[in-house]
Amino acid sequence: MKRIPSYDLGDDDKDTPMYFGKKKKNVHETCSCLLITTIGYLQNPEHLKKKQKYEKYMQRIKEITNGTHKHIQGTPENLISLSKDVYLNRALYKLIMNSPKLSFEQKKEVINLVRDIFKVAENKNNQEFHHSPIYFQKC
Repeated sequence: MKRIPSYDLGDDDKDTPMYFGKKKKNVHETCSCLLITTIGYLQNPEHLKKKQKYEKYMQRIKEITNGTHKHIQGTPENLISLSKDVYLNRALYKLIMNSPKLSFEQKKEVINLVRDIFKVAENKNNQEFHHSPIYFQKC
């Protein structure tokens, strides 16, 4: 059995499922892992293993948004699913509320991810998608 760092999820997030160790996670499972690793990282930013896990899942979410993830395609359905995911939204909320704990580069990553999620939501509301290798753009 694979050991993962312990996470004190608190009352709001205690029901968050853990998918650590599963190969080829879908969007929802990846967002769940990001939330859990975000909580652990924010509780102890100096803990190297928790920082590495957080950075790994943040990188995976960025790869999904720009269409370079090796298992999850950057399809409109996947990007819409990502923008609606409750675990991603909670992770972003926690990162924004705890931004003093983040480095400048980490803050930029969070801002860029929030911007990308808003772009997906805006395009979904307009129902005008044009898929590009990098991202969605209005037609």
